[in-house]
Amino acid sequence: MEFGILDQEELITILGIQKILSSEGIDTTILYDSDLGQHYIDLDTRAKSHLYLYQDRTLRGRYGYEVVIEETDRESLTRRLCLEFVDALYGRDYYNEYWAELCKRTGINI
Repeated sequence: MEFGILDQEELITILGIQKILSSEGIDTTILYDSDLGQHYIDLDTRAKSHLYLYQDRTLRGRYGYEVVIEETDRESLTRRLCLEFVDALYGRDYYNEYWAELCKRTGINI
């Protein structure tokens, strides 16, 4: 496999998603939730609401927000995560600037 290219199976894992985000300049952290017995990525939004993406592809945020991320190709996955980021702002103007740049490149306004 060529460096930086993900096969379909790897793309749908949280490690694959972390690789995609890091190539876009977004540093994330993989953590472990012992209550759920799963690893998850802190998407480091620095927004009003945190976003954690679990290995079962459940995205969890503030106020009990949960949604399953079903997108599997890079473009639609990136777009979906950007939309989730914008929703996590809750109208605030503080956030991770790299997410804002990714949204702009994806055609999503903040």
